[in-house]
Order: sequence, then structure tokens, then C-alpha cells
Amino acid sequence: MEASDPIMRSYCFIVVFTLFALSATQASVGLPAKFEGKARSYQSKGVIRSRREDCPHGTFNHENIECCKCNKGQRLKEACTATSSTKCEKCENGTYNSLPNALLSCELCISCSQPNANLDVREPCTSVSDTKCQCKKDHYCIGGMKDTCRLCNPCKMCGHDGIKEPCTATSNTVCNGKSEGGILPIILGVVLTILICGIAGTVFFLWKKKRRTQQDISRQENGNAILEMVPLNVPCVDLSPFVHDIAEVIEWKDMEAIATRTGVQKTIIEASKRNHPNDYQEQTLELLKEWVEQQGMQASEKLVQMLQEKGRRHTAEKVHDILHRGSST
Repeated sequence: MEASDPIMRSYCFIVVFTLFALSATQASVGLPAKFEGKARSYQSKGVIRSRREDCPHGTFNHENIECCKCNKGQRLKEACTATSSTKCEKCENGTYNSLPNALLSCELCISCSQPNANLDVREPCTSVSDTKCQCKKDHYCIGGMKDTCRLCNPCKMCGHDGIKEPCTATSNTVCNGKSEGGILPIILGVVLTILICGIAGTVFFLWKKKRRTQQDISRQENGNAILEMVPLNVPCVDLSPFVHDIAEVIEWKDMEAIATRTGVQKTIIEASKRNHPNDYQEQTLELLKEWVEQQGMQASEKLVQMLQEKGRRHTAEKVHDILHRGSST
């Protein structure tokens, strides 16, 4: 019995080892199937996470596909598809985009070298920011808009009166006042002149209106009624602060015709259409900004004049009212 104990122990060991090996084999066969779903699930979550991380500048929808936006300083060359990523191009010299975008073109940089604007370049245009202009030495910005100045005037020279407040980037020089006895006659003279001019202007306007009415009646009786266009008195002002209000009253087809007639490049007109499909007001606003930039300080008079020439008298009067309200505030 004692001699058989080692044999029994060896036999038991072999049986236990064999059973353990069989169990391990079965477990290894079932293990991939058991964890395959979790692995795939983790992989799927990883894909979603990587897509989010691949769009640090935001996304836009193109044909029901979520595409990455282009970074600032770039424009959209080709939207993404189910099998390819968004393709972007850097803005060309003289253009910029200051925000992440999905625009097909970059914005044109403004110019500080407009005739008689008295501007210098403070910060040149880059692919991510527009040009910033500043007034030349001894000039101040009209309207007090330092960072978006479009027109500067020479600072006033005080001479012997002396300076009370020096000229700044946004305000004219203030000279020391003269004695009260010397100012009063000047004030009275100015008030009297304004009053006389106002009365004369009113009389002339009423006479002109009466004469025009008589002419209209006479022409209607002859079957040839013609509306006489009375030129509107348009203030010479910078249109930039009023472009949003003006774009609400001008139709796209009129703005497009004016831009074409004054030599605006066809590519700029087409870019305004592409950037805002089916949104005529935004198309008009973008094209109006480009047109005002090219026309400079003559833009206000030219816009009203060309609207009248096109037979858009009612629209011209609306623009005229917007400019007068803005210049009087």
C-alpha cells in the first residue's frame, strides 16, 4: 500500500492537469467572441471622439454631412464628402477671414490710401485681420471712430487765441474763446443768416413745387405726363456706418446694376451671391460694402443720383432720409 501511494499521487496529478488544460482551452475559444463587442464599441467611441477633435474650429452642414470649418485666414476650397475631409486654402494677399468659416472667398482688405481721406496704415492687412487705418499727423477722425476711421480732417490752428484743448485722434482742437462782447455779434449774425436762408429756401421750395405741379398738370392734359426729378440734397458723408440700414431699402437687382455700371469686378459680385445663397439682403449688404470702399467719400451722392437715374425715386428718398438722420445725430 505504501509503495502504491506515489503512483496514486502521480495519477491524480495527471488527471487534475488534464482537466485544467481542457478548461483553459474552452475559455480561450469563447473569449474573443465575448469581448469582441466591447472592443468594437470602444473603437466606435474612439472614432467619434477623434472626429470631434479633428474639428477644432467648429463644423458646418453640407449635403447632410457634418464638415469641419476652415481656420481663420483660410477659405473653403472644397467641402467634405462621405469619404474625404474639408479642403481649405489660405487667403490670397489683400484678402482676409478673421473667423473660422465655410466661405468660398476671403474678404477684401480696406485701403488707407483713398484720395483726400488723410489716412495712414496703422496695422497692415494679414490673412486673419483687416487693415487698420489711422489719421495722419495733425488730423482727427470725423465721427470719433478711432479703430474704424475712414476720413480725417486737418486739426484747427488757433493762432494768437491759444489752445484750450489740443487736437486728438478723434476730436478737433478747441481754441480759447474771445471776450463775450466780441462773440455775441458773431452769434447774432450767424443766427440771422441761418434764419434768412431758411425763409428763402422755404419760399423757393414752395415756388418750385407749385411750378412743378402746374407743369405736371399741363403734361398730363397733353397725354405726355413726365415726372420731373428734383435733385435731392445729399450730404457728403462716409456711408460705412449706414450700410446696414441702406441694404434694407435697396433691392439686390438695383445694387447689382449700380455695381456693374461703376466698374465693380464681376468676380466680386458673384462672390456676394455665392456667400449668401437665397439671402438677397445679405448679398446686397456685402456688395454695398465693397462698392462704398471703392467709391470713397463720393459714394453717398453717387448712390442717390444713380437710383434716381434708374427711376428708383422712392428708394433714393429713403436713402436720403437715412443719411440725413445719421448726419444730424
